[in-house]
Amino acid sequence: MQICIVSQQLKNIYSGVGLHATNLLKGLANKGHSITMIVPESQAINSPSPINFITVKDSKYIQSQVRWIYYSIKFSKALKELEKTTAFDIVHFTDVRDSFYCSTNSNVIGNINDTYCSDVKGLNYYKKYYFDWLKRWSYYRLVHEIEKRKLPLLDGIIANSKYTLENISNTYSIQSSKLYLCYKSVDLHRYRKIALQNLSKTVSASNPQILFVGGNMQRKGIMDLIKAITLVRNSFPGLKVIIAGKDKFIPNYKKICESLGIASFFKFLGWVSQEDLLSLYKTSTMFIMPSLTEALGVVFLEAMAAGIPVIGTNIGGIPEIIDHESNGLLVPINSPIDLAKAISKMITDTKLYSSMAVNGIETAKRFSVEQMMRCTEKIYNHFV
Repeated sequence: MQICIVSQQLKNIYSGVGLHATNLLKGLANKGHSITMIVPESQAINSPSPINFITVKDSKYIQSQVRWIYYSIKFSKALKELEKTTAFDIVHFTDVRDSFYCSTNSNVIGNINDTYCSDVKGLNYYKKYYFDWLKRWSYYRLVHEIEKRKLPLLDGIIANSKYTLENISNTYSIQSSKLYLCYKSVDLHRYRKIALQNLSKTVSASNPQILFVGGNMQRKGIMDLIKAITLVRNSFPGLKVIIAGKDKFIPNYKKICESLGIASFFKFLGWVSQEDLLSLYKTSTMFIMPSLTEALGVVFLEAMAAGIPVIGTNIGGIPEIIDHESNGLLVPINSPIDLAKAISKMITDTKLYSSMAVNGIETAKRFSVEQMMRCTEKIYNHFV
């Protein structure tokens, strides 16, 4: 099968989009497909597999979320050149928005990875939760209108959760025959050794370590985490909170932590590589991401695969991963009190902690790369 994969991320993984692109590329190469991949110049990798890499110029001056418009146009030009000599069975965009301004004669499918634009809310909601409330609301409204026009034109749309599929189906006029469910995956082999090490250790109330991973941290609920730490700091004075991810508002979060007297509990690392992230999973007690909105949350699967119990919010697609008090804990959104109680429970209830770690590893197995590839190839076969 002649397949073209298009992605903004590959070499450097900033989100679930890059992680999916990496797993998808490896999976397709192992299956023996003929693969061409279009990426920005900075994202190309040296691969021993027979993959034809085509690059486009990086977006140097547009670093905000709107850069997908720039890349969509660049990807379109690259595709037009490729199609002069190659007939693709499938052109697969790991982020569906990158396809919106592409012109191609091939079957086009794309992953929709979030619902914050399809589920855009009133202005007061963003004013309550976000520093950049007006800019964010304006952007989400704009993309909502673009998605309404562009999504129905695609040949296939792959949703990353049941929640995402139902959300976009109910929001936009899209034929049900074009919608597919295919969960993101986690490379279990990467975490096997760390998982065994984590299962053998016991949680310590004297020096527990919380790990938070993600960009766009306001949306990932970092303010609720900060507030929750103020409620548990006296009970666990040795607690450390590691924040990994790129976010322009990190200086704001640091100032808030200082004003609350909890700056010593937090360490902001900025963006970290996948290798460095492995080390963080090895040293952390638990993973927390109290998102305000979340289509799935593949990072929960990474933490589970590494044998670390997780805490997430009961929102969006997260409950499709976390089964409360079985493989993790669920808390309501915007509830630092409930989050603080969950943190305390995770540290003090050692029996529950151990069982959630074991059950989390078993959960991650249901989201393996092999499972994702079976689902993806099944979708491809609808078009060839």
